[in-house]
Amino acid sequence: MEDLLARAGTGRLICDTTWAVTEATVPVSRLLGADERTDSIEGKPLDAVLPGDLAQRVRDGLADGQQPVTVEEYLPGTRRWIELRAVENDQRTLVEVRDVTQWAERVTELKRAETNLSLLRRLVELVSELLGTVVTATTPEALQESVVSRLATTDLFELAWVGDWSTDREDLTVQAAAGAEPVLDAIQTADTPGLEQRALDAGERELRRELASDGSVPEEIRKTAFAHGVHAGIAVPLTYGETTFGVLGLYTARPEVLDDPGVAGIETIGGVVGFVLHATRQRQAMDTATKRELTFEVGPTAGPVARVASESGCDLTLEGTANVDTEVVLAYVSVDGVDAGTVTESAAEVAGVERARTVQDLAEGGVCELRLRGDSPLVRLVALGATVRSATWDGTGGRVTADVAPQTDVRGLLDRLTEAVGDVELCATQTRERPARTTAAVQKVLDEKLTDRQRVALRTAYEAGYFASPRHSNSAEVATSLGITAPTFSHHLRVAQRKLLTACFD
Repeated sequence: MEDLLARAGTGRLICDTTWAVTEATVPVSRLLGADERTDSIEGKPLDAVLPGDLAQRVRDGLADGQQPVTVEEYLPGTRRWIELRAVENDQRTLVEVRDVTQWAERVTELKRAETNLSLLRRLVELVSELLGTVVTATTPEALQESVVSRLATTDLFELAWVGDWSTDREDLTVQAAAGAEPVLDAIQTADTPGLEQRALDAGERELRRELASDGSVPEEIRKTAFAHGVHAGIAVPLTYGETTFGVLGLYTARPEVLDDPGVAGIETIGGVVGFVLHATRQRQAMDTATKRELTFEVGPTAGPVARVASESGCDLTLEGTANVDTEVVLAYVSVDGVDAGTVTESAAEVAGVERARTVQDLAEGGVCELRLRGDSPLVRLVALGATVRSATWDGTGGRVTADVAPQTDVRGLLDRLTEAVGDVELCATQTRERPARTTAAVQKVLDEKLTDRQRVALRTAYEAGYFASPRHSNSAEVATSLGITAPTFSHHLRVAQRKLLTACFD
């Protein structure tokens, strides 16, 4: 019987009417963390055998008429949960001691899972709300204010704020904030970097679930956070592509908010905000006719195109770009000094050029297409919300001109550009008025730039379904309808399309 009880993790105590232990099985000692010799328990008062106030809770329950009395308790010394079940009669009291650790842990896991599920649902709802808020924001400032305001008004976070590097890049400036101001003040005045600066430096989240006891957190932040009931914090870079637009700091009184599901939700919020910050900056640059024109001098190693020009011994001029995404730009460059094929072969070996092909090859010159990624000034400027206007390169370096919105932090843009590509210097900045591309501008091209034959060819092709997918009419059929040859139709159509596209993209 003793062996069976031991394997089951169960022991028994019998007490007399004075609550002294008269009998005990060996497993009781082990379960309670005492000496395993039975005689170390027998003869002792129940209060001396059971830890804490367990004996009193058993007596109180029996005195209240409970049969049996059931009590659960966690014993730190043995790292076990035990359950006591006590029954009594006139002569003695039987106390059964059971190890219920596995059951208690499963209950705890279930409760934690339920909490995480509830938290995940709330975060999903919050992300959905924020999506509706951020997509309507017209400026980065409005976006940041709406995000921190919404986050701080929930019962999940005590402080939400967005920071970015100051102009001198020595500390972080507050772009928007809501919630526990003393904690934010401590973050701003700390002598050593907090979570937000570390997140920006590392380019990845910084998470602390126990601020008060974490020595990596500046002391003034730990003390202030503890005094205001803030126990955990996370900082997430606001990044889209390879460009970081700032950092989101969140602080909570509930560490469970920053369990894995919560962190995943917060990182989603950071990704959404980074994307919309990028989009709003580009929209700002496009919507206003007033632009800040920035001209940069780049060294011979500042980006792949500069390296191509240096290694090929030629001059390159940017004819146009197509932005595949925030990390890839197609650059079309004209060549002077060597044939385009030579430049294409050289470019294929240059880091940062994913692919190169010859678009037009002449005896001395031509046009090349370069698919650029990474440290190119063209790629970095696009990612930062700028529009590249022109660029030239030779063996000694190059010059790049780009437009940005009037309110752009030029110093911050230059710092990020320099970090990415190295040898870059801002040599000129001025304000310019750029004509807006409107429907009226396109109509003007139709009215003034296209010849009658070009206009008729374009309209007929459109009405005949030449541009449909799949096509309703091919070039030969449209040409027959116009009474001209297919090559003549194709010539008129290409010229008309180029004039219209020039009005849209140049």
